[in-house]
Amino acid sequence: MFNETLVHLLEWLIAILNVFSILVLLVGIFLVLKNLMLERPWIKDYATRNRRNAEARKLLASYILLSLEVLVVADIIESVIKPTWTDILKLALIIIIRTIISYFLNLEIAGHVSHERREV
Repeated sequence: MFNETLVHLLEWLIAILNVFSILVLLVGIFLVLKNLMLERPWIKDYATRNRRNAEARKLLASYILLSLEVLVVADIIESVIKPTWTDILKLALIIIIRTIISYFLNLEIAGHVSHERREV
């Protein structure tokens, strides 16, 4: 279906996208840990600590979503060059997981914003 050279280049692109996805996750974890450590982790005030943890969760969730988006792109490319049922099912599963995570993240963000408006 595709030229061997093109398939080889696309396989390299898939590998690069997979590594990039891992790097995005690592950057997200690093930033969350940095933010948690720099913002006085010994805070005893429950409300402040809870707000800080919610912000950290949202930050990490955004990096997870970005990483999943990159994985979806890599899986779409892989499914196009080597369309097997396993690849198609894996792609469908990743899309379902990303959609569920995105849905709940958006609910959390909307709930957090409405909660902040009530406090003001």
